[in-house]
Amino acid sequence: MTPDRDSYVRKLLTTAVPAPDPAPHEDWNAVLERAGATPGVPRSRRLVWLGRAGAAVAVATAIFAAILLWPAANQGSVLDRALAAIGDGPIIHVTYRFKKDYEYVDLKTGRKTRLYQEYEEWLDPSGALRTAYHVNGHLNFTVLAPGKNTLSGHQKETYSVILNGYRKALENGTAKLSAKTRFRGHDVYWVRFKGQKMLNVSNHKKRYQVWALEVAINAATYKPVYLYETINGRPQPVTGQAIVSVETLPSGSVDFKPTGTNHTGGVAVELGASPSNPINLEGKLDTRAPAKALGATPIWLGSSYRGQKLAFLQAGKVPWGFAPSSRPRDMRRYHTPALVFCYGGASVAKVGYSHGLTYCNYRRPYVLLQEALEPIPGFGWGWPRTTWNPGGGTLTIPKGSMLVFPGGGQGLVIEHGIYISIKARSENAAITAARKLKLLRTP
Repeated sequence: MTPDRDSYVRKLLTTAVPAPDPAPHEDWNAVLERAGATPGVPRSRRLVWLGRAGAAVAVATAIFAAILLWPAANQGSVLDRALAAIGDGPIIHVTYRFKKDYEYVDLKTGRKTRLYQEYEEWLDPSGALRTAYHVNGHLNFTVLAPGKNTLSGHQKETYSVILNGYRKALENGTAKLSAKTRFRGHDVYWVRFKGQKMLNVSNHKKRYQVWALEVAINAATYKPVYLYETINGRPQPVTGQAIVSVETLPSGSVDFKPTGTNHTGGVAVELGASPSNPINLEGKLDTRAPAKALGATPIWLGSSYRGQKLAFLQAGKVPWGFAPSSRPRDMRRYHTPALVFCYGGASVAKVGYSHGLTYCNYRRPYVLLQEALEPIPGFGWGWPRTTWNPGGGTLTIPKGSMLVFPGGGQGLVIEHGIYISIKARSENAAITAARKLKLLRTP
């Protein structure tokens, strides 16, 4: 496409369909329902889009169709190569990446590493699904679907299902190709599939818009690199997703056999973020009481830290629970031994008429340590992997590093096999405290 022609088309599009207001956006249930990849969902959850005049949409659709046909002479060969780049095996294997806001901080150098997560999915034609979850290249856990043709609604929204629809569109000739363009520093083609005309009624007026899924394929390798959904050819917010790789595999090359009491798509319910019926141990530091309560030598900051006294030390068991999605009322409950150290000042919140809850005074400089021998959800960790939660898993934190969260002073570290949550008034304060952690030695 020449610059003059590109400018001319842009003017036509702008005149026919001005940029829409940000449209309400829901999850992939409605998207995939329209794509034919998942059963219908209640009308109240369907995507609703703000429309433009029907005549303008007709003009825009005609223009967009013309763009999709450029260059018409190359369309067949490009789409054929795109199909060949995936392969013709029955099992589709997809890896896609999410960037996260939280980071690893090297406690020695202060260097920060942005966290990214990758999901791998293998989809069998029978409907069996296998998923692997990676954090910064390290495998955290693997989930197997409980059986063939039993995928949950959430599992039917996966990228393996979407990319399988992309492959079918290439095979049956319904995929449409755009002209070559630049995207994130690379030459790509956009392949549109699952396009559907949608009717939206607003202010007693009927408006039609064209919804579709689009995949960017590398112009050199013809492999998918990005996916989003569009309305009248315009990318919609929140839908963009980077694709690391897509391929197909032969039958029998992937183990889809579920293991034991494997359950997927569990419902986690947090029952508490502090010990129930806590016991104060401030006066027992010269004994083995804290170690006995925790089950290991505790980690602390000393009897005082940077002018902040140890306001309280509590021991107790933190309650939490987890239930499989198929039986949310049938909850397995856990009570995990834990210690809580508060440096700074303490306050008491009255509960009922006679009981009070002691907590750190967050209005003053403070440091709160919460620690246990397993990653308690209420302390900020992921849900532990159990027979009821095989898809659970705790983020792998490199030795000597701290995982910090955006917008506050919370971080997670693992020292001597103890899972420690640190809270302070700022991120720097939490990092500084993590560097001063030491074992609580008693005579």
